[in-house]
Amino acid sequence: MSLNLFKYYSLALVIAFLSFQSCSTTQKQVVEYSTIEGVKSYYQELVPGQENIKSQYNLYIELMNTETIVDSVKYIDEVKPVKKRRTTYYTDLGMPFSSKELPVIVYYHKDNKAKITLLENITIKEPIHLP
Repeated sequence: MSLNLFKYYSLALVIAFLSFQSCSTTQKQVVEYSTIEGVKSYYQELVPGQENIKSQYNLYIELMNTETIVDSVKYIDEVKPVKKRRTTYYTDLGMPFSSKELPVIVYYHKDNKAKITLLENITIKEPIHLP
């Protein structure tokens, strides 16, 4: 009789264990390497006039195509989220930009597909000195 009790508890434990497991499958999203048409990009440092405020090292991406949605930017092993103002996306890189460093990678969506591209021909503008 104790063997039947053991089987009963074992079966109950297996059922309890399985009921807490997820039955979902993971899907891999394919990221397509592509280029963004009609893009203009530039870098500009914002230098604050007060000592206790940090400089901002902003990268701006202006798009002529409204169907493209920029998700984030990767620069020197750091992925940065972007903000949007009209047709311009921007982010603070957190460090000075140098065109001699690693490339800037842009993650974006177009036609409901995830895409990736290298951002080339980034213009470096003169810093803006804030009051």
